[in-house]
Amino acid sequence: MTRPFIFTVLAVIAATLPLPRAAAQRATSDRRLTYSFHVGLAHPLGTMDSLNDANVHGDIDFSYRISKTPIKGYFNLKLYGGLNQFTAEPFVTIPHERWINLSLNVQWVLPPTGSGLRPYVEAGPGMYWPKSGPSEKGWNVGAGGQIPVGVFAIEFGVDIHQIQTKPVRRFVTGQLGVLFH
Repeated sequence: MTRPFIFTVLAVIAATLPLPRAAAQRATSDRRLTYSFHVGLAHPLGTMDSLNDANVHGDIDFSYRISKTPIKGYFNLKLYGGLNQFTAEPFVTIPHERWINLSLNVQWVLPPTGSGLRPYVEAGPGMYWPKSGPSEKGWNVGAGGQIPVGVFAIEFGVDIHQIQTKPVRRFVTGQLGVLFH
């Protein structure tokens, strides 16, 4: 099985798990500050894909709830740092490409579904540092979900990153992690 297929299966299973209403209530506490960590896959896109294969992704983030409405969910300001490693194609004589990013996103977490799943969308600018060389500006946009489990939540998502280099570097990350309230 391929890694993207495994992430898709995990996401579908997680989204369909029934959760008691009390678990969903606990996970939406009034705490404004949360933190989480994620691991997953970084897959190159476009011209970046012709020189690299997918490899590992990891990130850690801190979120601050900036608003809350009972009908429309809530908004977070999210600061996160990520490591995105790629494997150079066997025929290419370049070293494995790696980007470290620091991004500031606005995240909209929607109200819970009947199963307790809280979908989200997010977007924001960031700075990206290659293995060697100067930093570059970029942006990312993503979507995912949070599944409350007691005082924490299982979080999964997919993000698309674009780094403003010449040529433009694009990659997608798929991640699974734990969000602490």
